[in-house]
Amino acid sequence: MARFFSIPAKQKNGTLEITGADGEEEILIIPSRWNGFKVSGVARSAFRSQQKLRHVTISEEIDTIDVGAFLGCSNLEKAVLPDSLSSIAANAFCQCTRLNHLQLPACLNHIGSEAFKDCRSLTEIAFSHVPQYVGYDCFLHTPLAEITSEGIVHISGKILLSYQGTAATLTIPDGIVTIAAGAFQENDSLKQVICPPSLRFIGEKAFFHCSSLKTVRGLEQVSWMGAYAFAECIHLQQILIPLALTEIPNGAFCGCSQAKQIYFPQNLSRIGSFAFAHCSEITGILLPEHVAFLGRSAFYGCSRLQSVKLPSDLQTAGEDIFGECSSLLRLETEKWTGSYGNFGIPQPIDLILKNNRTQQTAVLFYSDNLERFTPGGCARLRLSLFDAPEYIDFTEYDDCLLQLRTRTDQAHFILNRLLHPEKLSSEKQQEYERFICTYARESLAVIVARDMEDAAYFLCKNRLVSEENLTFAVNLAIERQKPTLLLLFMNYHQTPASADPLDDLFQL
Repeated sequence: MARFFSIPAKQKNGTLEITGADGEEEILIIPSRWNGFKVSGVARSAFRSQQKLRHVTISEEIDTIDVGAFLGCSNLEKAVLPDSLSSIAANAFCQCTRLNHLQLPACLNHIGSEAFKDCRSLTEIAFSHVPQYVGYDCFLHTPLAEITSEGIVHISGKILLSYQGTAATLTIPDGIVTIAAGAFQENDSLKQVICPPSLRFIGEKAFFHCSSLKTVRGLEQVSWMGAYAFAECIHLQQILIPLALTEIPNGAFCGCSQAKQIYFPQNLSRIGSFAFAHCSEITGILLPEHVAFLGRSAFYGCSRLQSVKLPSDLQTAGEDIFGECSSLLRLETEKWTGSYGNFGIPQPIDLILKNNRTQQTAVLFYSDNLERFTPGGCARLRLSLFDAPEYIDFTEYDDCLLQLRTRTDQAHFILNRLLHPEKLSSEKQQEYERFICTYARESLAVIVARDMEDAAYFLCKNRLVSEENLTFAVNLAIERQKPTLLLLFMNYHQTPASADPLDDLFQL
């Protein structure tokens, strides 16, 4: 048995990856522990092209075999894999031309692209469990691959590797559990696919750019789908998300430009980046309440999308989710508690919160195009996260207890509220005016910083600012070089100045 060594850089969270052996041996046993450390995997290219190697046993507790670990071991006849193994990476056993038997362990979920390509003696494979992910050309040029009369290339009737037929309608045989990555990619003849009840997993780009595909039926039991699985299916009529699916991967239905409807399952929790980008016929979206994550540009370029009801449980949303959604006019949600980025909406919209009387809401909505915001009775709304409170529909705010983070935010809000007195009670107006008098300097600083000429006029006209604070405002306007505000403040200033402040301003 060979002695093993590891490279310090391969240490990961207190575990090691075996990176090779001292010399070439015919029989190797890769241990689960080495030098006091737990061994987690076999490293990239660890035993690549070792021509003497005939038999390898990988001990229990090891869970990964990395890229090309046994690539080109042309005399390897037997590989004993542990039940703990969860992933075999790309090219791991590629060109092991004498490997003749495999027992795939029960925990194995991932077989990378070309993992067993050119294993020309591999005549038998036993499944304790059918892997969730089977990459491109995993079993290319092996005796394992079988082909049906319909042109379906498969292994043991469980993994569909590819399709070589030209039919317009295809019924996938019952017993198929996994469709491998790219299995139907760029097929231009299929119009309808009928999937069996045994199907659970669909690999990445499995139906990518099937340009004639209109309908896919029988997806009810599918619980996992790879990235871009149905992307660029330009004639797909409707998008029916499988009921068992909890996550929609990146780009899953990107470019399905003719789909008019999307049906979401209620247990959906995550939608990946670009998942529905450029689905340009979709006009409305009703997302399930338990979706907590929306990836970047998830609905980018859905140019006919008009309204969206956001999920109550939404916590995180990426950038440009609704970028280039040129028809979007309304966003609505029952409550809003998470962290939101720039939605990228290119035109003014309405943002409406409903029935949110007890939930503290932190709204991150960085957009210059927010036309109206209806809070729906938010009991504790932190408006400090808004770029532009002046766009808020204030008519529902009179009963709200505002808990803004800074005095500046409070002043900004109240100044805008006094300038928009719709349905403002006299008691609330007096309360807001008292705040302005109490925090006059903070209010004036906001006015000068944001060029709020209407607010300056309102304060001066209604005598809400003392002479002392007007002097402060004059000096601040000079310092910030705001001649229009300076003239307005001077017009209401009663104390003679020793020199013309305009001269001071123009000398700056």
